[in-house]
Amino acid sequence: MRSFTRHLVLAAVIPALSAGATAHAVDVPEGSVGGELAAGAQFKDVDGSSEKFQEYRDVRRGFILDDLRLTLEGKEGADYLQLEAKNALRDDASYSIEAGRYGKLRVHFEEDLTPHNFSRGTFLWGGFGTGRLRIADVARSQLEANEQTAIERGPPVPPATTPRSATDPNQDTTGEDAIQQGIVRGLYQAAPGVTFRLRRERTGGGFEYSPARDVDVRLGVTRENRTGARVITAGTYERWNVGSSQAPNAPTAHTIDRFIVAGADLAEPIDYRTLNVSVGASVRKRLWTADLEYTFTDFGNENAALRWDDPFRITDAQATANGNFDRGRFAVGQIALPPDSNAHDVTATAAVELPLHGRLTGSLSFGFVSQDEAFQPYTLNTAIVADNVPGTPSAATLALPARDLGGSVRTRSGSLALSLRPLAQVGVNAKYRYYKYDGRSREVTFPGYAAFGESFWRRFKNDKDAPVKNDLFDYTRQNAELAVDVRALPHLTVTVEGGWEGTGFSGLRLKDMDELSVGGAVTYRLARMATLKAGYRYLDRTTAPYLKGRTAANPEATGLVNFNWAARKRHQADARFQITPLKLVSVGLLVRAADETYRGDSQGTTVADAFRFGRTGVRSLVAGGDVTVTPIERFTAYASYSREYRQERMASASKDDGPKGAAGSLGIADDYARENYWSSQVYERVHTVGVGATAQLLPEVLVLDVSYSFSYSNMDVRTQNPNGVSNLTLANAVANPWPTIRNRLHEIVADLGYEIAPGIRAGARYLYEWYKLEDFAWDLDPYMAGRTVENSTRFLFADATYGGYRAHLGRVYIAGRF
Repeated sequence: MRSFTRHLVLAAVIPALSAGATAHAVDVPEGSVGGELAAGAQFKDVDGSSEKFQEYRDVRRGFILDDLRLTLEGKEGADYLQLEAKNALRDDASYSIEAGRYGKLRVHFEEDLTPHNFSRGTFLWGGFGTGRLRIADVARSQLEANEQTAIERGPPVPPATTPRSATDPNQDTTGEDAIQQGIVRGLYQAAPGVTFRLRRERTGGGFEYSPARDVDVRLGVTRENRTGARVITAGTYERWNVGSSQAPNAPTAHTIDRFIVAGADLAEPIDYRTLNVSVGASVRKRLWTADLEYTFTDFGNENAALRWDDPFRITDAQATANGNFDRGRFAVGQIALPPDSNAHDVTATAAVELPLHGRLTGSLSFGFVSQDEAFQPYTLNTAIVADNVPGTPSAATLALPARDLGGSVRTRSGSLALSLRPLAQVGVNAKYRYYKYDGRSREVTFPGYAAFGESFWRRFKNDKDAPVKNDLFDYTRQNAELAVDVRALPHLTVTVEGGWEGTGFSGLRLKDMDELSVGGAVTYRLARMATLKAGYRYLDRTTAPYLKGRTAANPEATGLVNFNWAARKRHQADARFQITPLKLVSVGLLVRAADETYRGDSQGTTVADAFRFGRTGVRSLVAGGDVTVTPIERFTAYASYSREYRQERMASASKDDGPKGAAGSLGIADDYARENYWSSQVYERVHTVGVGATAQLLPEVLVLDVSYSFSYSNMDVRTQNPNGVSNLTLANAVANPWPTIRNRLHEIVADLGYEIAPGIRAGARYLYEWYKLEDFAWDLDPYMAGRTVENSTRFLFADATYGGYRAHLGRVYIAGRF
């Protein structure tokens, strides 16, 4: 379809160019031909991450055709044909063909290409971009032969009458870790480079026809393909308590644990196909309008699952010690990918004019979504035993309780909007919205699942013995808003508003959630010289008691609350000021601020706010200004500056083992030791500066545009233990400082254009970009092994990171109308 579109557009455009040149000089008695053209030649030099520089675009060397537009109209201007190509023959191109009769018929066809380049990386597996990733059996056999098991590292669970072993699991007791690291580093040296990217190709067409002056019918069909690969991560860990003198099953503070982490960055294949078909009709009368539309969407994923070879295993094995140790011992792993689905939606809308300069609009929509993608097997690890199933079969061969989910969701939504102006100085706007999500999938209960890196059979989905089954839920959300604006003075308008949003849940850990809002705004205009707009809004969200954690119905840890469901107070304010004190000077100012606070009482306990785990607050401020100066008619200059500030607050804790007794002396009703609390505050600041000027070196003939912009952001993460505990044997639970994360971007643009003839301009353009990212999380080796005792011994990264780039882009061009 893509090559067909290109050839069709070019076949029509090439002869039309010569016809257009003729039409420019000779009158066409049967109609008119016109268009626009922007083309040129371009050079590019990028040092660093070209993928980041071209994240959502395709910048090429050589000949470029930025814009080509051709319009043909009939003798009396009723019939027309339009052809358009933007960024032709590039990966960010778009093409369109449109024909018809004005006010009667429109037939159109479009194609749009959009790239999304992520980064280059090093990938150990073959089959990049497919649903099956493989590593050579020789390497896997060597790595498995040098596996250091839990027994070799030291007995993890001694008898209850003796102290726990003080063995350090991160120490290479047999020399096998060093051998494994050498093999993996050799694989990295031999691995090819790959580019993680997505590509969207969207084609579509349709027609709109008016059989009568006030009646329209339409049909539209679009097809979107997304292909490529992006990074996805899978892994597991082992936790060793290496220093407690307590019995193995007694609660501990977990302040001296050590970890072994195993996992990898994988390449998720993207091969999506989405078909969308819509048909509709509308009627337009003088006092009312009505519209009815049906839409069908079919989504298909060419890859039902991603399967990959475990580099460290070529034979299957089961984890030891109830799945706590020797995890990730599968030979081939699997992850289910987004399933095929289809959706139907019917929407009716109408509007009617009312007295008092009023208008009432409404809509009603019904939707149905379904999917019946077959379940993947429990696991591909043949060594896992389903010990709670009669006969204790291999989990890999265990029959599933159902072929598929039988997924089904029905939605209903509606809205009403009323606007009135009973007096010239008074306006009233009211809105109401309703949305119903009704989950109707079947409930499927499984005897267990493959856990701990697909290495052990787990009978329950959490520690509270909840059965392994899908959660069925539905919810209803309603919104109501009312706003009244009053022109109190000739130059002053005041607006007051209020709103309510209510959500009722069924099958989730929350029953009801309500949010009330009040606010106001003022607009002041002083002739054409100055305008001030300022507004404030306050929102207060309350919730029904949140189901506490550590229960069969809610496996979450005690104190952890989903911030989307937490009680919250929010303040929002903004102000804009624009003034033109002199004809040649214009100044604008902007301030926007927000403050959100999440409260702990949303979980239905008296836990102090500081120890409601998860997000506890967000603050943000944006302030900026710009000035434009035109000292003489041929010269204009501008400057702008903005500062963005954001602070997010988090409260966290680690390892809930049960009530801690004396360790809970703070009076907080949770399951955590005070040594394992920490609070985090994330500070992000962004400064953006821009300056530029336009000079007419020859009035309206030779014009120079120059600009410079600079953006600088830094992010700091500050952590602390609110209990002041820091003198631990091993700093597992100490809140450690993070290095500052910095982003910088410089951009210089210069354009010199010369009008060689009326409507035709030639010129040269230069772009310089310099980008730098300093992120400590990316400044690591691809193979995170043996760095410190706190880090992984077997995590494989795709090394798909970028540190920055320097780019020079220049072009000469010609643009004009014909």
